[in-house]
Amino acid sequence: MSTPGTPRVVGALVLLGLALAPFLLGSYAVATLSRILVFALLALSVNLLTGWTGLPTLGQSAYFGVGAYTAAIVAKNLTDVGPLQLLIAAAVSALVAVPTGWLAVRARGVVFLMLTLAIGEIVHSAAVNWKPVTGGTDGLSGIPPVVPLPGLPA
Repeated sequence: MSTPGTPRVVGALVLLGLALAPFLLGSYAVATLSRILVFALLALSVNLLTGWTGLPTLGQSAYFGVGAYTAAIVAKNLTDVGPLQLLIAAAVSALVAVPTGWLAVRARGVVFLMLTLAIGEIVHSAAVNWKPVTGGTDGLSGIPPVVPLPGLPA
């Protein structure tokens, strides 16, 4: 049996542990934990769209890719501070999502499924063919390690 406040206490402890992880763990553990959290967020987006709204989707990874490329480009050319990269990546992904989402949410069923597939394929084609920005099929190289906060080591 659990007390009424137990889920909140456990949630607060998990958030505190995640916030302290970059300061307590090594770089490999932090990188692995970051990947786990990013892919968990991607899985949650699928659960939200398919499980809660009933809209099966095939293109949610387009915004994931836009955010990843944006964060990498910001890291190479602007700053290596992680929170700033995250904010800029989220803003650019949202800017891409506004027109495509506006179009997609007006459809239902198979049409919605095919529109999301098309959006994903368009973003994939743009990433492969926009070589000066994305590196094409070779990807981006020379991305510096992420710094959790300004002034801290990577």
